Amino acid sequence: MQTERNKILIVEDSRTQAEELRYLLESNDFIVTHALNGEIAIRMLTGFTPDIIISDIVMPGMDGFRFCSLVKEDDHLKDIPVILLTSLSDSKDVIKGLECGADSFLVKPYSEEFLIARVQYFLRNLELRRAQSDDAPLEILFGNEVYTISSSRRQIMDLLVSNYENSMIKNRELIESNKSLQIARDNLNRMNAHLDQMVKVRTQELENTNKSLKEEIEERKRIEAELIAAKEKADEGSRLKSAFLANMSHEIRTPMNSIMGFSDLMLDADPEEKERYAQIVHKSSTHLLGLIDDVFFVSRLQTEKLPLNLTEFRPAEIISDAFKMFNHPGTIKKLELRVSYPPEYDGLRIVSDAGKVNQVLTNLLSNSLKYTFTGYIEFGFDVVNGEVEFFVKDTGIGIDKKEQQTVFEAFYRGEKARSSIIGGTGLGLNIVKMVVELLGGSVGVQSEPDQGSRFRFTVPMNHQRTPIFY
Repeated sequence: MQTERNKILIVEDSRTQAEELRYLLESNDFIVTHALNGEIAIRMLTGFTPDIIISDIVMPGMDGFRFCSLVKEDDHLKDIPVILLTSLSDSKDVIKGLECGADSFLVKPYSEEFLIARVQYFLRNLELRRAQSDDAPLEILFGNEVYTISSSRRQIMDLLVSNYENSMIKNRELIESNKSLQIARDNLNRMNAHLDQMVKVRTQELENTNKSLKEEIEERKRIEAELIAAKEKADEGSRLKSAFLANMSHEIRTPMNSIMGFSDLMLDADPEEKERYAQIVHKSSTHLLGLIDDVFFVSRLQTEKLPLNLTEFRPAEIISDAFKMFNHPGTIKKLELRVSYPPEYDGLRIVSDAGKVNQVLTNLLSNSLKYTFTGYIEFGFDVVNGEVEFFVKDTGIGIDKKEQQTVFEAFYRGEKARSSIIGGTGLGLNIVKMVVELLGGSVGVQSEPDQGSRFRFTVPMNHQRTPIFY
């Protein structure tokens, strides 16, 4: 046989609290009805009789005390237990509750287990309440046992007030404890926040220190790498200088031996032989003078601020003069000498140092003639990216790719040049590089071994750059 479910009326103006209470009661198998205030609840009770009423005290319009009084004054409703919800903020609440006939108080915030226990208590005692008169000894069911209460209403009132006063004291102590606990919690939160801030600051300091250490380590590595590179460069420079001195000793000794030997021969030679010997001595002297000039010119470039003699001139005229200088059988041997530049640039005029441009071009042509034995030499100019680019192209011995980055360094001579019978100081291309940079340009080479080389250097159209001095 199915047990009939008990009905409970909730009188609560807060929909949120009402829904929380409804959920709790319905979860324990009660039928729940809700009224937003006392007036609505009174109208509902005209056609509806709940087993228990749970009402808030503080509500707009009719408060909980007035609502409870109306229920207890009605003969059909007075036996319905009324539980009032209170915060025990005022000691008069209990007296007002007794005055209006309330059956019980439930202190907010309430325990869910306690609320259900109180509801079940009233439901178990419901029949006993209806059967007993107010003057007869009172029987109540508590803890599954029936107790007979014969105390007078005054005794019950005194006991109730005494218990309420104790409850109020305990409640005030609890409130103070909660306040102290809240203060302690706030202090703890502040300490935690301060600790968090200290940790963040310390962490940032450590990160900054680590960053500084990392940067210092990187800087030391960079300096060490630069020192190693500088040492390697110095070692290489020392090696090249040693090779240069050895080579210069050989280069100087050869013409000097020739000069001294043929000078001695001239003392006892006939007039015809003296003329031939004199030509050899002159040629050797010229070669020796060229060596000395190269050495002194490099020294000047490295130690002096050589001035630029800026004039307006035609690159085509530089090319034409160079062709006339080199284009004779005694110089080009069996080679073909070619000139190449766009016809529309024949009248092009630029502002730079014509003498130094001619010096660079002559050095490159002399270099090509020295290392080219068959084929041709082609030279000329073009306009590239707003600059005049001169070039000298040959079909000579070529330069290995790994040597193309160092071929412009002082005293450097390529492997093929060193192994050939052709002499040289290793200064020519270094002079070319320094003079071109003095003019505000750049120099480069493209080459393949045994196929030839193409040297190029650029000159600004109108020299405005700050010159590079050595």
